[in-house]
Amino acid sequence: MLPFINVFGKDIPMYGLLMVIGASLSIFLACYFAPKRKLVRIDVLLGAIFAFLGGLLGAKLLFIITDIPNIVEHFRHSPFNFQWLMHRLATSGIVFYGGLIGGFFGGWVYTRMFALDFWKHADAMIPYLPLAHAFGRLGCFCAGCCYGRPMDPPWGVYFDNAIGAPHGVALFPVQLLEAGFNLLILFPIMLLFTRKPRKPGQVVGLYMICYGVFRFCNEYLRSDEIRGIFLGVSTSQWISLCLVPIGVVLILGIFSDKLAGKKHKVWRIVSSEYNQPEEGEEYAIEGEAADEAECQYGPQCAVCTECGECEPYKESQQPTE
Repeated sequence: MLPFINVFGKDIPMYGLLMVIGASLSIFLACYFAPKRKLVRIDVLLGAIFAFLGGLLGAKLLFIITDIPNIVEHFRHSPFNFQWLMHRLATSGIVFYGGLIGGFFGGWVYTRMFALDFWKHADAMIPYLPLAHAFGRLGCFCAGCCYGRPMDPPWGVYFDNAIGAPHGVALFPVQLLEAGFNLLILFPIMLLFTRKPRKPGQVVGLYMICYGVFRFCNEYLRSDEIRGIFLGVSTSQWISLCLVPIGVVLILGIFSDKLAGKKHKVWRIVSSEYNQPEEGEEYAIEGEAADEAECQYGPQCAVCTECGECEPYKESQQPTE
């Protein structure tokens, strides 16, 4: 395995490098296709950054929660050492499901701050999550974490240079299996599903179902039980059991009317490339009419953020209640 690469004399962790590459590609694609989903690119970019930061926090927090029994067991046999505890928390791993939950929370915070439609943004960004996840699992393979069960070659591989996996034991490369599922199966499925407009939450629901079912089954091939086992079922399997029914409810559109965002923003046109309004004059479109209304000042005048036909534009916009 290759846990580090040397760049100009400095060791760069492959896990972190691949995770950043995957996240960057996913955010770029989400921003690039944002206008087709009637979203403003800057909102998608900032929302994705909030989601990424929330995901990192959630991934670390869930790992710490699952690691509490190991920490307690350590201090049962050793005196309390604050320095050891801080080192343990800082250098311990992360859990994807914690990142998924934290990412949703981070995205919700951004949309809440600027009165945006959370589900519209979530449905626009979630199709590219499998791409980022695939790169992350490739990073796991390089680092030797999240390894599989002992298995003889050719199905098993040796992680002798790895950081987390045991040495001298052939292990099933379950990281590559999950990376392949995300990249070759789930990513294309999500892209095909989003070619047509869907009800609010349906895209997120499809992701929850597909990944939840896969992850529940995939856990039986994993051997790193550090993330906790309860009643013979891993922490990730319990979360999968919760996500799948939620995904079914979302994809059926049972609560789609309640999930639909309320279009209540009014936008003031400060300047226009095509027309200059009189000083102090305001033009606004609000309510449900914002989706169908054709702007009288040209396709680039950006009356609101709902039509998605305002790219590129030079107008300065200020929201008012």
